[in-house]
Amino acid sequence: MKMINITDNQKIKGSSLIVHHFLNKDIKTLQESNFIIFPRAIYLDNNNYLFRTRGKEIHSCNYVGYLNYKSEQMKIRSRFTNEEFDQDYFLRHMLQTVLNYNISSSVVGTSEKDSYLDLLSWIFPYYLTNALKKGLYKEYVLKRYNDSNIRGKLNISTQIKKNIPFTGNFAYESRVISYDNQITELIRHTIEKISKKNPGILTNDKETKDAVRLIRSATGKYSKDQRNKVIQDNLNNPAKTGYFDEYTALQKLCLQILDDKKIAYGEMSESKVRGILIDVAWLWENYIAKISGMSHYGRVRKLKTLHLFKDIQTKGFRYPDFVSKNEIPIDTKYKLNLNTRDDYNQMITYIHLLRSAEGIFLKPDIQRDKEEHIEKIGEVDGMGGTLKTYRFFIPQGTLNYQGFESKIKNEEDHFTQYLTELTRK
Repeated sequence: MKMINITDNQKIKGSSLIVHHFLNKDIKTLQESNFIIFPRAIYLDNNNYLFRTRGKEIHSCNYVGYLNYKSEQMKIRSRFTNEEFDQDYFLRHMLQTVLNYNISSSVVGTSEKDSYLDLLSWIFPYYLTNALKKGLYKEYVLKRYNDSNIRGKLNISTQIKKNIPFTGNFAYESRVISYDNQITELIRHTIEKISKKNPGILTNDKETKDAVRLIRSATGKYSKDQRNKVIQDNLNNPAKTGYFDEYTALQKLCLQILDDKKIAYGEMSESKVRGILIDVAWLWENYIAKISGMSHYGRVRKLKTLHLFKDIQTKGFRYPDFVSKNEIPIDTKYKLNLNTRDDYNQMITYIHLLRSAEGIFLKPDIQRDKEEHIEKIGEVDGMGGTLKTYRFFIPQGTLNYQGFESKIKNEEDHFTQYLTELTRK
């Protein structure tokens, strides 16, 4: 099995079956394959790619994770990975911040298998609580009875064995709605496995604790000895689509967490595409929302000032990721380089519609000697306005995870202070 290690937003050198297979394919096309995509692809914008052709070059994009295809395995890390400790501290910190949990360094695996399963476990509460917003999964299950109140199909063979000579009872079967079914049992087994290895993942917030409590109370038939049977039942019977789509995604995640021998990184089947992909651009935007307290602009309200046309109110909406209290647009960009046409035009549109004096791109970056957080791009001709980039520096060097968290907390404080000063302008 060939192993390939790359980072996000880098030029891909050499040939690769994985790269060739996924080149220029929108990530949404992978939704039905045996992949865990975080967040679920329905929440992503269009034009999300794993690998893109740029001129004559091929580049990785804004996804990290693990992939397995035929004879190749690929590990995509963030470009901010601490090479000395071989740990993706930045990815881990953003996941913990966005998903509301705190994992001590002692429980984080160092092997490829452990790292893969860690990622799956860390996003489990997100998928669990998201699914339970639709209510507990329910489906018809076959119940067998032997009493005098017949209300189903008579089971002839059991009737002969148990009720001859006739005692007044009938052996019959009936399909009834049940919350204790193959899906909820699978979720229960996943909860118990995660609880044993890292209980903190399931106890850090009230919503997750309530979800765990609900699943446990609904699965009275749970038995650890039945795990293999539960896994096989779920492999053979995918969750219903449509209203219960969220359970389809959760079922897939649970199977990968539980079925170690088949899916653990380094041991995956060569005949199937398997792995986990995380949209770091989405994670970066939501991380900024969490540390700053800013609301996602377009998801909260639709302001008339951001209609593109005065006389058409039903289309042409334009929304930056965030807007400061004094109406300065702030757009998060995870990618390595800004597009001097599309990104600049996008920000100029925001400045014009908001009648703002400036617009700010917010990018993660590696600090080098004497670099400043603020980089002025230029003054806009015509209607005016200034384009700037705020560089959010990601700690590097000889750091363990505790040291990384201490330094990135300083960066978070610097950014929130900048936002405070920005509103005073």
